[in-house]
Amino acid sequence: DESQDFETEWIQAIINRLKPDGKLYVMGDPDQLLYDRPLFDLDGAVSITCNDNFRSPQKIVEIINLLKLASTPIKARSSFIGEVPEFRHYTPTSAGTESAIVNCVSDLLTQGHTLDQIALISFHGKEKSHLLSKDTLGKWPLRKATGAFDKNENALWTEGPLFAETVSRFKGQSAPVVVLCEVDFEELRARELRKLFVGFTRAQYKVVCLIRERAEEMLTARVK
Repeated sequence: DESQDFETEWIQAIINRLKPDGKLYVMGDPDQLLYDRPLFDLDGAVSITCNDNFRSPQKIVEIINLLKLASTPIKARSSFIGEVPEFRHYTPTSAGTESAIVNCVSDLLTQGHTLDQIALISFHGKEKSHLLSKDTLGKWPLRKATGAFDKNENALWTEGPLFAETVSRFKGQSAPVVVLCEVDFEELRARELRKLFVGFTRAQYKVVCLIRERAEEMLTARVK
């Protein structure tokens, strides 16, 4: 799984461990390629392409296809309709970021969601994120990685009811409600589209995208 993040040498190491009659199944998604690693081919492999999405609600898939976040349209296979993703503007300062996220979380709680259903996912890396520089957001302590590890190499986390992480580190996980925070870019390139795709497909029910106005203009220009 996540073969788009593998080094070529990793695949060869697995192949070398196969029994003579063994079979290797390699699964991945180029639209979730967030690291600067080249894709690879496997000589003699049978390639099967599947664009079905069973995790994301139908309304989220519709917006993903409308904005062309994936290289090819994906098919919504979930029986759950869900909600149309919501877009809100924010000001890219520490105070502006916090205010936008606090207001968003407060609205979600009013709608009946609970804190443990919400994941705050920063579009930025940890070093550039205003969100992840904070220990508390409004009145809520954050649960986030400290950057330290225990003796078994397990990540250590702060204690708090509101989860916060980066897009890259949250890949492979999901939450009922994803608030995609600090969405900002100078150019809308393939990497930005992939990060948006990953962020949107983490949500099991609802997505709220906190995005700078100029970034939203570039994104909506893709709608034709």
